[in-house]
Amino acid sequence: MSGCNSCNDFLGIGAHKSATTWLFEQLKKHPDIWMPPLKELHYFDARNCSLKERIVRDARWRRRFKQESLKALKEFNILNSEYRKKIKWEFKYFFSNTNDNWYASLFKQGSGKMKGDITPDYSILNKTAIQRIATMMPSLKIIFVMRNPIERAWSQAKMHFTYFQNRHFSSVSELLQFLDSRHCRIRGDYLRTLNNWQTFYPQRQLFIGFYEDIALYPHDFLIKLYRFLEVDASPQLVPEDAQKPVYMTPSISAEISQKIAIFLAKLYYEQIKKLYEMFGKHTEKWLEQTENILKNDTSQGIHKKESTDQFKKDSDNIIIDNIPEETIKAYIKRCKSYKEINIQSLKKYPKVIQFPITFRCNSRCVMCNVWKMDHKNEMSMDEIARYMKDSIFKEVESVGINGGEPLLVSNLPKIVEQVLTLPRIKNLNIISNGYNKESILDRTENIYSLCREKNIQFHLSISLDGYGQAHDRVRGVKNAFKKTTQTIDHVLKKKERYCDSIDIGCTVVKQNVDFLAELDTFASIKKYPMKYRLGIENNRIASDKSASDYSVLYDSNKRQAAAEFFDSLIAKTQSLNDKFKYFSIFYFLTSKNPMRLSGCRWQEDGITLDPKGDIYYCAVASKKIGSLREKDGESIYFDKENLRHRDSIIQNRCKNCVHDYSGMPYRDDFLVFLKEASLKTKWTKIYEELNKELSG
Repeated sequence: MSGCNSCNDFLGIGAHKSATTWLFEQLKKHPDIWMPPLKELHYFDARNCSLKERIVRDARWRRRFKQESLKALKEFNILNSEYRKKIKWEFKYFFSNTNDNWYASLFKQGSGKMKGDITPDYSILNKTAIQRIATMMPSLKIIFVMRNPIERAWSQAKMHFTYFQNRHFSSVSELLQFLDSRHCRIRGDYLRTLNNWQTFYPQRQLFIGFYEDIALYPHDFLIKLYRFLEVDASPQLVPEDAQKPVYMTPSISAEISQKIAIFLAKLYYEQIKKLYEMFGKHTEKWLEQTENILKNDTSQGIHKKESTDQFKKDSDNIIIDNIPEETIKAYIKRCKSYKEINIQSLKKYPKVIQFPITFRCNSRCVMCNVWKMDHKNEMSMDEIARYMKDSIFKEVESVGINGGEPLLVSNLPKIVEQVLTLPRIKNLNIISNGYNKESILDRTENIYSLCREKNIQFHLSISLDGYGQAHDRVRGVKNAFKKTTQTIDHVLKKKERYCDSIDIGCTVVKQNVDFLAELDTFASIKKYPMKYRLGIENNRIASDKSASDYSVLYDSNKRQAAAEFFDSLIAKTQSLNDKFKYFSIFYFLTSKNPMRLSGCRWQEDGITLDPKGDIYYCAVASKKIGSLREKDGESIYFDKENLRHRDSIIQNRCKNCVHDYSGMPYRDDFLVFLKEASLKTKWTKIYEELNKELSG
C-alpha cells in the first residue's frame, strides 16, 4: 500500500516505561481524537501473517486475546452501541490475516477525527521498517516521550520480573544481566531512535516530550500536544484526571541500589551527555544525577560492605554470561601470534578439506550461483578413490562435504567410504538444504553407520534462511520452508539414527535480514540449534560477481539491521566461541575500518577440492592452483608460485573477509573483543601478562 489516507494520523513510539499508557488514556478522551480500543497494535514491529500463524506462533496474540476475552465477559451486561463497536473492532483485530489493508481498517471507526496508534516498540524499529511506514503515511505525526534512561531501565526491569515472570530477580547478577541485555539497552537508546525516525520524518512532524513534564505539568503538556496534533487546544478539554500524577522517582539512588545505579550510570553516561547537548532542559538534571553517581563510585566505593573489586568481578561475569575466568585464559593461550604466520609456515600439509562433490543443486539461492555452473564431467568414483590416496591429504583430520546439494548424489555413501579411508580423519561434516526428506534420511543414516564403524564424528548442517516465505524467497524454491523443516524435525526427533551433532545454518542477506527475529523466535520454540553467518562474495560458488544483489555490506540500512541482529546474538549465546564469532561479525559491520577478528583454518591448514578435481586454497578468495587430473597434490599445493599467491591472500584479503570459516584468532584480535564487548579493565592486564608469558 503506497500511501494510506484511511490509516492513522499519528504514532506514539515510546519510549518504553515513559507514561505511554497515561498518554493513551488522556488522548482518547479528547473529542477530536479517536484511539483504538486497545493500546499497542504492534503492526509495524511484526510480520504480515495469516490468522493461523498468529494463533500458533504469536504468544503476545494469545496473551492479549485471553486478557480481552476476560474483560469482554465482565462487561457483557453493557450491551450499548459503544460496547458493540468495541467487540466488532476486537473481532477484526484478533481474527484477521494481517496486512496493510487490515491495519487501515482498524481506524475506520475514527473517520473524521485524528486517529492514533501508541506502540512503544516502534521506538526500536530499524530504518527499513520506518521507511516502509513513511512510504505508507508520509504526513504522519510522531510522538516520542523520553525519560531518564537510568530510571526507564530500572522501571522496565521491575516490570520484566514482576509482571512477565511473576517473581523477583534471584540475584544481582541476574538483574545486571537483564539491564545489559540488548532487549533493555535498545529501548533506552534514544539517540538511535531519533536518528532512525528523523531520517524519514522532518522535525516539524516530530513531538519530543519529557516524562518529567507529564509528571509535573500534565495540563501544560497536553495543551502543547493538542496544538502539535492540530486539534482543539482549549484548556477545558484537558481531562480532570490528567492531574493525577504518574509515578516520579524522587531520586535515582532512592529506589535503585548503589551497585545497580553505578552500573546503569556507566552504561548510559555518554548518551545522556549527548542528549544534554541536544535538548538541555530536563536532561541537565539527568546528567547531574549520573555524574553524582559516578563520583560516588570513584570516591566512596560501591557500598560500605562491598568493594569496587567485587563489583568489577560481578560485572565481568555478567558481560560474559558467567563464563569462568579460567576458560577465557585458556582461550587466550590457544590464540595465535602474528609471528606464527609466514611463507615457511605455509609449507604444511592441510588438515581440513572443503569438498564440494557436485555443482548440481535444486536450490536457486540469491547468494549462490553454483546451480548455474557446468556439472558435466564431474569426478568419477574411481577418481575420488585415487585422489583420497594422494599424499597431500595424509594429515587431513576434517572433511566438509557440500556442493551444490551433496545429498542429490545417489552414491554419496560410497563417496564417504572413500573419504573415510584418509589415515587421520576424525570428523566429517555434510551441509544440505534438506528438501528431499526421504533420500536425505536414508543416505545420512547410511553415512552415520559408516562413521560409527570407524569412530569418526559425523556432523550434519541443514540450511534455513528465514521463517516461512522468507526462506522460500532466499532459496528461490516454492515450499522450501515446509520441506526443510520437515526434514529438520525428523532428524532432531531421532538424531541418534542420523548424526552425532547437528546445526541449522542461516545465511544473512538483504532478502532476509528484516525477518531474522521471526526465524530466531521460531527456532527457539522448535529448539533448533541455529548458527548465523553473513552472505559474502565467494569465488567457488560464483557469487563474487553479484554480491551487491544480496550482500548487506552494499546497503547501509540492511547493514545496520544485520548489525543489530548479531549484537543480540552476542548476549544470547552461551558459548565463548560463538560470542566471539558473532562479536567479530558485529564489529566488522559497525567499524569505520572493518577488519576480520575471527581466525581461519584455511590460512594454513585448508585445501579445497572441487567436483572436477581442481584444487584451491581458500574457496572464497583463491584462484584455481591446479588439478589432480593433471598433477599430484603435493606439487600443486607446495608450488612456489602458488604459495606466494596464498601469502598474498593472507596479507591482502583475509583482514577484509567476514566469511564464517573458523579457527583460533590472533591474540591481539581477541583482545579487541575483551575490550569492546565488556565493561572490564582487568582483561587488558591479564592479556598482557599471558601474552608476555607466551611470547617469551
